[in-house]
Amino acid sequence: MEEPIADPEFGPTSAEKVAGNEDLATEIFIHLPATSLAPCLRVSKWWLSFISNQSFVSRHNLLYPPSLSGLFLIPRQTAQHPEVRFLSLNKSKFFTLPFAAFLNAKEKDYTLHLAFDPLISPNYKVVCLKKVGSQPSHYRIAIYSSKTRLWSLSQEPVCAPNELDFKDGVFCNGAIHWLTSKCSGAYIDLKTEILREMPLPPRREEESEYKFKYFGKSQGYLFYVISRPLFNHYELYQTKEDYSGWELKFRVNLNVLIAKFPVMARNFGRHPSLFSELECDVLCIYHARANEGMEIVLSVPGEVIFFNLEKKNVSVVQDKVFRPSDVTIWYKTYLVYEYFETLSVV
Repeated sequence: MEEPIADPEFGPTSAEKVAGNEDLATEIFIHLPATSLAPCLRVSKWWLSFISNQSFVSRHNLLYPPSLSGLFLIPRQTAQHPEVRFLSLNKSKFFTLPFAAFLNAKEKDYTLHLAFDPLISPNYKVVCLKKVGSQPSHYRIAIYSSKTRLWSLSQEPVCAPNELDFKDGVFCNGAIHWLTSKCSGAYIDLKTEILREMPLPPRREEESEYKFKYFGKSQGYLFYVISRPLFNHYELYQTKEDYSGWELKFRVNLNVLIAKFPVMARNFGRHPSLFSELECDVLCIYHARANEGMEIVLSVPGEVIFFNLEKKNVSVVQDKVFRPSDVTIWYKTYLVYEYFETLSVV
């Protein structure tokens, strides 16, 4: 390893003594958050070596468990505003990112998924599903492991259920999960590489009074949100631990939010076929800081709302970057990806 060189005329300084002692330096760096450690990786090869060391990363993750810090908002191809945005959940700020135009690129015959949970392990997997043969529902699975740095290929192709195209997968509990447009579901256990059916959500979009809003995960559970436009509320369901079904966790009364954010009802009821529901969509569900319960992050025109499902209180982005003309911005057509601050290299 590369070590600091002391000046022979004056001897090593205190900083050089600390920097040259790996045990002492580790004890100092282990108490710094990931955002403060990131610049240290560029100081020297020696610091890079022990800060990125697997044992140091694992120990740091125990002391500072990675928490959900922000959201990447990726526009779909039909989005009115094409730029990629980043919303910090800690500092409540938006940033427009200049890159990531490739995220909207089509992949015709295969899909890629990142299987990574920094709360469980610093290691990750990349899962590739590729169509094979003349049957449109037959796929081969290839999995890359960051631990072995090798790809493994499944021996036999899997047969996907009808209408399952393996897009927008949700990684949770060692498996990647998908819902079809008709809300039937499937998941691949990455240990066995077996495709299994998921239990059907209790309320489905084909029932005329319900509309699908969200499918995601938090704290090791899958969540499914459906709206009832006529009653202006959301129903939030959570999977049971054994995947045997879903249970209702919360009902969110949107009428409470209309009083504070009337813009979400600006077109409600004008034309039944076009404006039969409120302009409000779920970006994510996450467990807030200790003892503060679960929060649902909602997008309404010109605002992003944080609603605590247990305390029933509402907060919004404080450092508002929207201009008055941006009241039309509503993240209905955006894909949402979670951002964690961690030393794990992905």
